Amino acid sequence: MSIVQISRIQHRSGIFENLPQLAKAEIGYAVDERRLFIGNGLVSDGAPQTGNTEILTEYSDILNLANLYDFKNSDAGYNPQTGNARAVYNAIASNGSIYVIVGSNGNILTSSDGSTWSSTISGTTQNLLDIAYGGGYFVAVGTNGTVLYSSNGTVWQPSGAVSYTNINAIVYASSKFVLVTELGEVFTSNNGVTWSSQTSGTTDALYSIAYGNSKFVAGGTNGRIITSPDAITWTVTSVGFYDVLGLRYITNGSGNSFVAACESNKVYVSTDGSTWTRSLVDGLVSVTNDGTNAWSLTSWGDVYKNASGTTLSKITTVASAIENFKYIYHNGAGLFTVLTGSGGIYTSGTGSTWTARTSGVSTSLNSVYFDGTTWVVVGDSGVILTSTTGTTFTARTSGTSQNLIGITKLSTTTWIAVGANGTILTSPNATTWTSRSSGTSAELRSVAVANLGGGTYKAIAVGTGGIGVSSADGTTWSSAIANSATDPSGATVTLSDLNSVQYYTFTPPGGASTNYWIVTGDHGVIATSTNGTSWFTKTTTTYANLTGSTYIGTYFYVSGDTSLTYLKSQDAVTWTYTSIYFGTSALAPDLYDIADNNTTNVIGGQYGFFYYSTSQYNYFRKETQSVTYSNRGMGYIGSTYYAIGDNGHISTSLDAQTWTTQSLSYGGTITQRSLQKKLDDFVSVKDFGARGDGVTDDTEAINRAMYELYCRTTSLAARKVLYFPAGEYIVSGSINVPSYARLRGEGTYNTQITQTANPYIYPYTTWVMYTADDLQQIQNLIGLNGASLPTDITISDMTLQSLNDGIVVDSATRVTLNNIRFQGPNTSTVTVLTDPINGSTTAGVKLLGRALAYASDVNITDCLINGFHVGIYLPSSQYTSNGLIDSCTFSNLYHGLYFVGTSAIGFTISNSTMDLIYNSGCYMTNSTNFLSLSNYYRDVGNKSTGVANPFYRIIYFDTTISGCASIGDSFDRTAAQASTSTGIPYVSEVEQAVEWVYSYGLRMGTINYQRGRTLALANNTTAALVTGLNEFGENFGFEFQYTITRGSNVATGLAKFTLTSGGLYSIEDDRTFSSDVGVTFGYNGSDVTYTTDSTGTGLINYAIRYFDMF
Repeated sequence: MSIVQISRIQHRSGIFENLPQLAKAEIGYAVDERRLFIGNGLVSDGAPQTGNTEILTEYSDILNLANLYDFKNSDAGYNPQTGNARAVYNAIASNGSIYVIVGSNGNILTSSDGSTWSSTISGTTQNLLDIAYGGGYFVAVGTNGTVLYSSNGTVWQPSGAVSYTNINAIVYASSKFVLVTELGEVFTSNNGVTWSSQTSGTTDALYSIAYGNSKFVAGGTNGRIITSPDAITWTVTSVGFYDVLGLRYITNGSGNSFVAACESNKVYVSTDGSTWTRSLVDGLVSVTNDGTNAWSLTSWGDVYKNASGTTLSKITTVASAIENFKYIYHNGAGLFTVLTGSGGIYTSGTGSTWTARTSGVSTSLNSVYFDGTTWVVVGDSGVILTSTTGTTFTARTSGTSQNLIGITKLSTTTWIAVGANGTILTSPNATTWTSRSSGTSAELRSVAVANLGGGTYKAIAVGTGGIGVSSADGTTWSSAIANSATDPSGATVTLSDLNSVQYYTFTPPGGASTNYWIVTGDHGVIATSTNGTSWFTKTTTTYANLTGSTYIGTYFYVSGDTSLTYLKSQDAVTWTYTSIYFGTSALAPDLYDIADNNTTNVIGGQYGFFYYSTSQYNYFRKETQSVTYSNRGMGYIGSTYYAIGDNGHISTSLDAQTWTTQSLSYGGTITQRSLQKKLDDFVSVKDFGARGDGVTDDTEAINRAMYELYCRTTSLAARKVLYFPAGEYIVSGSINVPSYARLRGEGTYNTQITQTANPYIYPYTTWVMYTADDLQQIQNLIGLNGASLPTDITISDMTLQSLNDGIVVDSATRVTLNNIRFQGPNTSTVTVLTDPINGSTTAGVKLLGRALAYASDVNITDCLINGFHVGIYLPSSQYTSNGLIDSCTFSNLYHGLYFVGTSAIGFTISNSTMDLIYNSGCYMTNSTNFLSLSNYYRDVGNKSTGVANPFYRIIYFDTTISGCASIGDSFDRTAAQASTSTGIPYVSEVEQAVEWVYSYGLRMGTINYQRGRTLALANNTTAALVTGLNEFGENFGFEFQYTITRGSNVATGLAKFTLTSGGLYSIEDDRTFSSDVGVTFGYNGSDVTYTTDSTGTGLINYAIRYFDMF
């Protein structure tokens, strides 16, 4: 035993029993256990008293705690320069000698080598969203009109006033800075200091901007695109359905293109910024069958097999280092054929071993068909190849330079090839080809033939714009699909681009023989027809681009992109969604930004995923490696890829595949400090015996760690953050989180706490965590025995996996939940509100409070809540107040928010997304001042049957609410109104509710259905303008704005109508006119009417702008 000088020591771990007792101030070291300990008192129960401390060490000698030692900055939790600040970093730029990163709360980092980073003072606390360099200046932009400029990246000055709204993106090109805003504004500057406003032509939010091919291109909400040669004169267009979050102009071996990274895992490509083509991301590009099994092919050549409705199993990879596989086909006679986008042909007899064949071309080969004697392959630039063996091919003259995409044979005499710009070719022998008129300029992507019997055939070709054409002989073609179909609710919907068509004769289980045409397309489209003329879409619960279909055994299979989507069905009506990567969760990570090195393109995405392509833009695939947090900004600087984003991460890669994350360490490689100070900075649950190995029960160790840190001490300096290093922590009881606790993991996909307690068996633990008082008491014991109510609790960067609830916030104030993934027990679609066994309603976050002890000041940010009955739940008889839910994702729930307590005051949900919510997204009763602000409600209130099938109100307010509102929310529901009350409207129409949809205007109280109408006026006519006004039964009024045109006479005005419950009414008409238009307004007891004189026919345009009950 050795005696050493002790400078200072504090408790950092639990004590094992039966440790040898030492004299006061002695330190001992047990070599076999590699433990350093000190003792001056009895150790009996594992709860250490003063002076009894054990420190785990990896060294083989006794350490003096006051000596200096070298610590690497990669040591977990150690970050000397930034003090563990975890900003969200959004963009990176360089001038060749200095790197600059900008992020939230005005954070700016600089580096001379891209490895060691220093913080600099920006002079603002606004979130900085983008940065550009040009003309000798860095210019950073951000929220609330923030613009900063700097010549060196370290000293920053505010620019002149630009806009009051968020500035989302900036680019420097053509000797000028150009920025875009949340309101669709465009501003230009030659120096980054003084700015000029330009007319953009849109008010839609713009999120990104790029320059290339002598053109500026900006993208924004719902696929809005604007283009300009000079950033002054802009042309408005659009692409797809999705927000364009990132834009780059990329040059590589396949040409120069704009690449747009979008929400929901979508990518679009354009050479000119005006005409766009969608790429497939993680795509199953094609599907076929061999008579027994279904086979699918990825864009990088992985082959999957599916038998009898089971899941797909990977069989092999056709060939390595090829990223543009296009098509898989089985000829029904023992031979598979696979085609690539660079002229490759591979064949196989089994699907397991593949042989390369010589095509003689290097252009894309797109489709192949076998008629029993001849294989015909079609490709880009009019390529047609034929073979009688399936292994050697002969080029034929097609007579066209258009890309040929689909091939089939009509009867026994006529081959049909289809392609770009409406191209259709026919041939009697696959050797000589004749061009036919299709009547369309759409790109035709697929063609199929039905044998209708009696020598009658029908061919249908489908393509972009939801277009289809048909022919009985291949020569004369007419319209078969005119960009529309009927959805399951009976409404007419617009079709997106169609990718495949097939004709099937099948017998569904328990049914009769059925004939179906089936088309698949982008945006999750599946449509069927029995006659090739009337088409009906089916619910697919996905927005993946669907690439093909096949039928074998008793199952249909449909292939698609977005995490390798595949759907299956036995009747072609009810479809089951699965993806190879994420199972049934329908996860479609948003894509934020792009970087490239002229060969490899990399897109950074949500949840830390990367997607890349090599020398082409048609296909992107998820990289095997990901990082812990979302990648908001990307760059390629000095031969290195950079990915930056949430939780302050900066990740680098030399090849875009192997990534290294600097893990919050920006201070260099080695720092010297004493062992004691190092231990003071970092406390882990593993110091208290937790294992995090996915096997050991860590309940007691975690609770003991929190008790020692936050209950046994009142020293502010001793209340350290309690870290949960990466791992899975198994718990079988309640994790009781006391006041002042700060719990932090290493990311939602690295740190997970899994509750294994059976919620149906005593003691009925139904949650992972529960807020506790400062004696770690929960439930009915909260606040007893002299304890104070729970307060000041922060939990972040982990997953809570539960068989019932995630966390219960009971009588607690100032609770922050940040970047937490709450994963519930349901992996299949949630269709009920309560558990069928115990009748409970599970929730990611459950709020409990009493009349004098509300659950209050609860902040929930950047969280994902999935698989519970309810996302956030206030049960009956409970109280809560002052809550903020921001930037969260709610998925696969019955309700997103379900507040049915006695009182809920002052809650706001903002900037969040809800998807696959069976019933209402927000269900609010007894609520005061609840606000839904700028949220995205995707498939909500539709019984998880798709946005075209409305059933419940998306935001439900009952008559007990007061002062509640929906402002700036967006809804994907395609039908806002229906003939029954269950389909209308987006937001409940009650007196104390406000709805403000930016594109429609403001409404207060009950909703107005007339969001702008036009009526034709006839002579000497009285007719209804607004109907059913006698049904309200109380005092109310509304204003409607109008314009009347009759001949050359024009009148504009604002009319106010009021009606009492007793039937008394008044109309005030404030009108301006060039001359009398001869139209007056009246009321007939139920309707506001207009009456015309004999001046002549005309039009009235009107819209209700305000509605109030009083």
